[in-house]
Amino acid sequence: MSDNPYSSSNIQPPSRPNMSLDQVREKVKLPAVFMMIGAILNTLITAGTSFTYGYIFLFEQEFAINTNPQQFEDLERQGISAEAFLTGYAYFMFGFGIIAILMGLVIFFAGYRMMKVKNWGLAMTGAVLSLIPCQGCCLLGIPIGIFAIMALADSDVKLGFKQNR
Repeated sequence: MSDNPYSSSNIQPPSRPNMSLDQVREKVKLPAVFMMIGAILNTLITAGTSFTYGYIFLFEQEFAINTNPQQFEDLERQGISAEAFLTGYAYFMFGFGIIAILMGLVIFFAGYRMMKVKNWGLAMTGAVLSLIPCQGCCLLGIPIGIFAIMALADSDVKLGFKQNR
């Protein structure tokens, strides 16, 4: 035995969980369901908003220009055409919508795998992605992500995931 109190050799992880697999499933079920519901809501809000703005800026440029003509006159004076600006912004919004859909799919699938007590790494990735406030309803994603991380950080839950491979 080492005299070093900071040595990790004295710490042995439990080989058997204190919880059964059903208890682990029950512990992660609620955060997993919240992750899936949050992913659906955030994806619908973010992608819907992004694609709507992208459509307006690409196909309804006259409407966008008439909404704030002073802004576009200032752009014209700086040598930037309103059409070029709106087209570029539209493509940015379409790209942002696609990224929101991909993030939503990862978060949803991570929640599903979390509920099945499979793939701890993917479940943690989905929980962390939920925390990123670039989705439509970040006030929903942040507490859900924290709730899921707290559930996944439990040592018995980790062991349950490890034993349920």
